[in-house]
Amino acid sequence: NTLFVLVADHTSISEDPFYTNKVGNNTIPIIFYSGDRSLKAMDSTVIQQIDIMPSVLDYLHYPAAYFGFGNNAFDTTQSHYAFSYSNDAYQLVDHKYSFSFNGQKAIELYNLSKDSLLQTNLIDTDTTAIKQQLEQKTKAIIQTYQQALINNKMYVTPSIKKD
Repeated sequence: NTLFVLVADHTSISEDPFYTNKVGNNTIPIIFYSGDRSLKAMDSTVIQQIDIMPSVLDYLHYPAAYFGFGNNAFDTTQSHYAFSYSNDAYQLVDHKYSFSFNGQKAIELYNLSKDSLLQTNLIDTDTTAIKQQLEQKTKAIIQTYQQALINNKMYVTPSIKKD
């Protein structure tokens, strides 16, 4: 009846060129293991450490409301991504793209399925729709996080039971 979650804190030094760029440098394994062998697959879905809590709570069929920014890693209907802030830029990585935003404008866009080493920045090419979509998503994540902090809303109001 135990679900084990094994996760790395960060990557180590690597000679592989992928693990030396800003996407690969943040790529770590997350392993969900259940003794009943109900979780038996290897999956390359982009998830992040913040997805662990919603994934575990869903796996355990947790019935109560909770506050969390992450997504359930096991839910194939959700849009999965990793979001980070480093070197004065926000980075959004999904199954196909790596997008960077400096808080004012989009600065990098890479097609990971074709360019995992981040050699060709597509930010100034004809990718306007993709760039706009990723920029809107990035701004929405930033705004949601900031508003939750500013308004002290990073919790779920417990329901009051009346007798």
